[in-house]
Amino acid sequence: MVVGETPFLVRTEYIPNPRNPRMKTAQKKALRLEIVEDNPEVGFYLYVYDGERCIADYLQNDEQTCKQVAFEEYGVESSCWIEESTE
Repeated sequence: MVVGETPFLVRTEYIPNPRNPRMKTAQKKALRLEIVEDNPEVGFYLYVYDGERCIADYLQNDEQTCKQVAFEEYGVESSCWIEESTE
């Protein structure tokens, strides 16, 4: 690794989070969006999928900010979100 380079993991396919069986999802045209809570000290992830391929992810402090990013970047209205269980 080059000095100063930050390693990162790119999520390329859907993987359910076994620690948190609940998430919020929304659909916008061919895109599927998910909001998943990580550990409380980490925050919430907004994942954007085109088919099974993750094309973007955003780490935010709270669920509401994830919804705001989804609206600003992809036009997803707050009423489009539904809660789902991965169990």
